Amino acid sequence: MTCEITSNIIYYSGASLAEMSYSMDSDRFEILFVDNGKPFDPLKVEPPDITLPAEERTIGGLGIFLVREMAESVEYKYENNKNILKVTMALN
Repeated sequence: MTCEITSNIIYYSGASLAEMSYSMDSDRFEILFVDNGKPFDPLKVEPPDITLPAEERTIGGLGIFLVREMAESVEYKYENNKNILKVTMALN
């Protein structure tokens, strides 16, 4: 999951700065991604039609879809000229 988000930041955002941090407690694991690239809200991306055969699907969007499916919650905001994406996963 972190590789998918990090590679999207590197290849598509135009960012010159990207940071990743995490925190964990007994119930949850949170990963925070911050970059100064162009604004991009992954929560507004339409999910791919996974009912279609792979050769009929359009390219893109599957990684974001998988992150959203695997996470307990995904939050996005653009603040102080930075994309801030928080992904929370349940540990139980």
